[in-house]
Amino acid sequence: MALVKGGVGGYGGGMRYFLLVVGMMFAGSVMAAPVEASKEASKEAPPAVETVAESVKETAKEAGEKIDQAVVRVDERLTQARASRARGGWFAAVEYSYLDMILPSKFGLVVGKNRDQNTSWELEYLSGSIKPPGFLDRFGGLEEQRYSFLWRKYLGTNSFNLFAGVHYGKFTIQIGDAMLSRVAGTPTIDAMRLEAFGGTVGLGNRWTLKNGLTFGVDWLSWAQPLVVISRKAAFIDEAGTADDGSDARSAMNLVSYFPRFSAVKLHLGYSF
Repeated sequence: MALVKGGVGGYGGGMRYFLLVVGMMFAGSVMAAPVEASKEASKEAPPAVETVAESVKETAKEAGEKIDQAVVRVDERLTQARASRARGGWFAAVEYSYLDMILPSKFGLVVGKNRDQNTSWELEYLSGSIKPPGFLDRFGGLEEQRYSFLWRKYLGTNSFNLFAGVHYGKFTIQIGDAMLSRVAGTPTIDAMRLEAFGGTVGLGNRWTLKNGLTFGVDWLSWAQPLVVISRKAAFIDEAGTADDGSDARSAMNLVSYFPRFSAVKLHLGYSF
């Protein structure tokens, strides 16, 4: 009986372990089926994120192609500049030079002729005026005018150019009311004037389209007064105080030979 009992007990325990193992295997197979099905489904249908990424990629590609086409069209138009100059003819343009010394924010006009595709000659006029701030506020105002004759060389390129020439400049310093009030008697002059000849050099880009539209920018230029041909500054001798006379003399000395640098001078016009 003991053997039977032990055998039954042993048999019962073994059956329990067997059934447990079989149950775990069955459960594993049942759980694995959905996983495999999910894997197969993922192979058949890409995730939504990948679909969106592909759509974005296609849109970006199309946008890039359109931009490339636009750049090509613009480049074709701009490369017509050399051919347009080769036809010769005259051109005229308005100019604006904000970064300009001594006086900023100058407006002007340029008229010229294209000799050939590599060379042009032009006459330029620039003018600007301001009311002096700070230590110069004792003066009524400053005004500058510059007339230039320039030779522009394109060096075989489409738009890049170097230019050089000569200029005639006029500079006027208006005497302020405060300084005039200290002059004994009636002042005989209310302004000081300077005239000088000088040289000009610079570099820039200029384009002329097939329809005649001309536009460009002088990136850097330097107009340097070299010879003072007229200097009218009688106020220095008439000044009511030594300080007024010294200030007037310093102002004239400053504008006489101070270099006139400018940057990013814009011009827009028409070739005909």
